[in-house]
Amino acid sequence: MLLGLTGRQCSGKSEIAKILREFGFDVLEMGEVLKSQIGKEDPSIEEVSKFAIEVRKKMGRGAVAKLAIPILRRKLSSGGKVVISGVRSPEEVEIFRKEFKEFLLIRVKSEKGNRIERALKRGRPDDPSSMEEFIEKEKLEEELGIEETMAMAEFEILNEGTLEELRRKTLELLDKLEGLDENRSTS
Repeated sequence: MLLGLTGRQCSGKSEIAKILREFGFDVLEMGEVLKSQIGKEDPSIEEVSKFAIEVRKKMGRGAVAKLAIPILRRKLSSGGKVVISGVRSPEEVEIFRKEFKEFLLIRVKSEKGNRIERALKRGRPDDPSSMEEFIEKEKLEEELGIEETMAMAEFEILNEGTLEELRRKTLELLDKLEGLDENRSTS
């Protein structure tokens, strides 16, 4: 089973990936794919961002997906389950769908006010530390085509509540997806 998570910053993609990891999923963060290509131990956020722009200029907006394919093939070769967190462009979705017939995309939605509050609270290194940074990051996501990407999703998780509610919604969707996966295997 191969799932992709798409959504705006601070919508809950990483939290959903953590929950899925508890249920046997290997998690591939698109940002980690970029970091692995830089060739430097623990690159800074600025270095990763600069590299992301460069690689997309050279290889197109689906560049990160292209770089992720060999990693995903390895992870899936033994029948594993993988979730890709941070699918950002329609080109990435198209590449994953072409390469992996089992790929399903999940849209993670959350109101802007909730996302801003999370960004300012959680303090991850790549989180915006001001409203200006938040808006700038939103613009970058829009340039990559995040709205079109989210529209391509087969499933949606609305994340407006507590972590417990997000966990419940994630597990409900996982039950549904495992049922689909079983049906695909028998047909």
